[in-house]
Amino acid sequence: MNQKLPNSLKISPLIPLNIYEKLSCFVFYNLDQQLYIASSNTQNVSLLYDFLPHTKHTIPLIEISQEEFTYHIQSAQAQDTLTSLINQIQQDEDLAIQKLLDFILLQAIKQHSSDIHLENTHTDAQIRIRIDSLMQELCTIPSKHFMLLSSSLKLECSLDIHETRKPQDGRFSRIFDDISYDFRFSSLPTAKGESLVIRILCKENQSFDLPSLGFPNNLHFDFPYGLVFVTGPTGSGKSTTLYAILESLKGVEKKIITLEDPIEYDLDLLTQVAINEKYGFGFPQALRSILRQDPDIIMVGEIRDTESLSLAIQASLTGHLVLSTLHTNDALSTIERLLDMQAKPFLIASILHLIIAQRLARRLCPICKIPNLTPPLDLIPSKFHTSTFYQAQGCPQCKFKGYSGRILLYETLHLSKQHRALISSQSTKEEFLELLKQEGFMSLFEYGIWQAALGATSLEEVFRLTHEI
Repeated sequence: MNQKLPNSLKISPLIPLNIYEKLSCFVFYNLDQQLYIASSNTQNVSLLYDFLPHTKHTIPLIEISQEEFTYHIQSAQAQDTLTSLINQIQQDEDLAIQKLLDFILLQAIKQHSSDIHLENTHTDAQIRIRIDSLMQELCTIPSKHFMLLSSSLKLECSLDIHETRKPQDGRFSRIFDDISYDFRFSSLPTAKGESLVIRILCKENQSFDLPSLGFPNNLHFDFPYGLVFVTGPTGSGKSTTLYAILESLKGVEKKIITLEDPIEYDLDLLTQVAINEKYGFGFPQALRSILRQDPDIIMVGEIRDTESLSLAIQASLTGHLVLSTLHTNDALSTIERLLDMQAKPFLIASILHLIIAQRLARRLCPICKIPNLTPPLDLIPSKFHTSTFYQAQGCPQCKFKGYSGRILLYETLHLSKQHRALISSQSTKEEFLELLKQEGFMSLFEYGIWQAALGATSLEEVFRLTHEI
């Protein structure tokens, strides 16, 4: 970002935005409420003064790029649209609320966000969006309009609009620019009212191809039976990886059943089952039922307790391939977690085939990234000490964040005879790590450092995601 331009910028309403747009310059306030002119075409600055109220002092001028000008003008236009919609609510409540909801959804989609968070306070309602795993503010609306938005969303999802004391979940669809979007809605009672979260799902923009996600071409899952786990924290892309694995395995000759809570994407050639704890149809109950459906492959959204793990092990022992997820930090921690959940070591050793541990790291913007001249060499493996690392800067292309999109960081543990022997004998984690080191195993942290050395992400991002490992 232009170093002379303030981080917090408010375009002055002294002149209409359409005039600013024609002149390629605008007047703005800094944090101290001082006026400045920003222009991508300095020849038009003299014309701008014709529209300003009489002033004795020349307003300081800052030259910016056309891309930067466009970014700030579009942000101001979006804010004007929001203000107009809020004012319309007084005149035609139902129509304006629908327009406001569509505006929020479309703005979130344009900024490639994954979730929309609406949270009420005593004075106003804050609307934030999650972009590349981090939250940022989209806008605020008067608190009195929050309930109208909540009711509108619940109607979209065929939920009870009067229920604000219990959590509710639903989904609805919209078409924007001829692209169909699914939205998953969740409401949660809070001390100040409700917290509403909307997950944005678009199958047209979502890839379920393993190489396009960042996995190697030689990664295979054609095991006749057994267990495969994908691990990582919430938001690390585990479900997407499971869908991609199923895409690589599915075919008319295979019966594949999934247990999901909730179903995110509707895929062909899969029998997808939604879990409903409210009606006593949880993972254990559903898993027992689908074993009578003669499946070849079973995908369980998450192994949550000892009972569901026991059933998954039973299914894999009886000739089924079971895919699932666990919330563990790395591949070796998955084995520890299974033992903590009372799985017998010899059973784990006999049926566990593969563990994938993964994270999603923010990708450095290729337009504005700059070399990191002082990388912390004491924190990275010596083989990377001569590499050139990069850091974020910010430009209009990446909305001044320094990052654009995400890349996959992962480690894969294929269990060999030696690994199975260590599990059966309940060897320590240190013994396991020593064997992996001899085999040239690349950990999640090392893979992240390698991606940083390639310039795909920053060291700061790798440390942020792998500091607990």
